[in-house]
Amino acid sequence: MVALTQQAARRWLEAQRVDLAVELSQLSLRIAARALFGAELAHQAAPIGRALTAALTLLDRRLNRLLPLPLWVPSPDNLRLRRARAVLEGAVRELIAQRQRAPAAGAPPDLLGRLRQAQRAPAAGTDAPRLGRRALRDEVLTMLLAGHETTAHGLLFALWLLARHPEVEQRLHAEVERVLGGRPASGPDAARLELCQQVFQEALRLYPPVWLTTRQAAEDVVLGGRVRIRRREVVGLPQWVVHRDPRWWPEPLAFRPERFAREAPRPAPWTYFPFGGGRRACIGRSFALLEGTVVLATLSQQVRFEIDTRRPLHLLPAVTLRPAGGLPAAVRRAGSPARCS
Repeated sequence: MVALTQQAARRWLEAQRVDLAVELSQLSLRIAARALFGAELAHQAAPIGRALTAALTLLDRRLNRLLPLPLWVPSPDNLRLRRARAVLEGAVRELIAQRQRAPAAGAPPDLLGRLRQAQRAPAAGTDAPRLGRRALRDEVLTMLLAGHETTAHGLLFALWLLARHPEVEQRLHAEVERVLGGRPASGPDAARLELCQQVFQEALRLYPPVWLTTRQAAEDVVLGGRVRIRRREVVGLPQWVVHRDPRWWPEPLAFRPERFAREAPRPAPWTYFPFGGGRRACIGRSFALLEGTVVLATLSQQVRFEIDTRRPLHLLPAVTLRPAGGLPAAVRRAGSPARCS
């Protein structure tokens, strides 16, 4: 995480001006590929990011149509979706092939290694079938894409909020200097980088990348004595609404990272669920929180962003919540005076 973030920061400094929506997505993709699969996607991150954006946009368009055309119909949207899918699946095939050509001998077991083991033989003591080639590809694709998209957007919203609240940003820089003293962050440091973690968590509250999740009713139920939900009906659970409900969050629209301080009361169940909850909670929760904390701390050591906060942040509630039109930012070296409007 640290090495890839440092590389990205150096490249951004050379460019001087970047779209944080694009750059953070590519950085998070490279981190997920390296950490989960031991692969390097330096040259593939950009085309994968473009293909993913296209696929999510087209899928969202399909979901909002009353009668979407079957995928086999060669409409312009379906053809674009096929091309995006081909890029994504091709990248995953290459990622798996990299490992097959050069096994990571002596390296700690990663997710791809465990999935390939499941491909050869099911876990001991289970009657699970072997993982087929297509199933392996689908698992890797899901973990790679889901493992970076939401974290990248969480980081983007955190940087946007810090730009709007320079007093919190100054406290964050001071914490990073106090805890790290100029050295690179490591995994154990995350627990001591409390404000970095709180900023990321508060960003996920105000701007949850997964802004709506769904569940299927396991049985008939009546909510509040008025609303009947029948078995197998799908119920929407909007994080965006619940996270901003004044019944659970005092001053719900205010940016207050201290809500997540260790001494603060824990949120009531199902009032804060950026990673879902229950048995279907996101498996990557701990990884995302670690990445958000470490990347924020590392960027604090390397760069300062100048973001025009007078420019409205128009949001696109597609499959994930993202800023429409990206988030332009000027990049300065850490220690340089930043000018945030």
